[in-house]
Amino acid sequence: MAESILKSGVVTGNSKSLVEAAISSAKKAIDDPKSTELHYLTAREVLRFSIANIKKDQNPNNGGDNPIGDKSKDKTGDSDNNGEDKKKQVKKYRVPVKMIQAYNQKEVSMGDKAIDREAIVYTKDGKSTIYLGMKGISLMNKYGHLTDMLIYPGSSMSSEPEMAKVYKTYLDRAMDGKDRYFPRIIAFNRPTTKESKIYIKVYVDAMDSIQKQCK
Repeated sequence: MAESILKSGVVTGNSKSLVEAAISSAKKAIDDPKSTELHYLTAREVLRFSIANIKKDQNPNNGGDNPIGDKSKDKTGDSDNNGEDKKKQVKKYRVPVKMIQAYNQKEVSMGDKAIDREAIVYTKDGKSTIYLGMKGISLMNKYGHLTDMLIYPGSSMSSEPEMAKVYKTYLDRAMDGKDRYFPRIIAFNRPTTKESKIYIKVYVDAMDSIQKQCK
């Protein structure tokens, strides 16, 4: 569908570049044998986003990206908005992540094994959306899952945490032996693109069970 839209010629300028980049990213995810379900989903969402934000140039005859190499500017300076346009474009990153203890940041959290080693991050207009994959975890002969994740909105734990959105679930065996749906991918927004750490609060059923046995 996306390639058909490009061939129709109705998409020009920055919109065309965004769709082309999304198509290229999707093809790489499909062709890469190391791609996971998270990579496929994020590539699909980027493609959907690029199509949903298609805007036709006000002057189609202008060629949008100025292919004839005319670098002239009009008196209003409107032809020199490339810097602003780039700031508005969505960018995608794969970021390595790990979960560490909040009060002893040299130690890895017990819940670290319940998250994927990479997060997918989209940035636009100085803000970011983060997609993080989850999986089952074995702790002290118990098999459990990360059931909830809350995100502290600031750079500390002084404010009230907010529940992350469950973007996708998967069916797995619960601790009681029954099949249940658990978070596979969670998503949350951040007001900035420049953070080296984010404070979170998690619930892992296996950890809760171990703590109850220790009481």
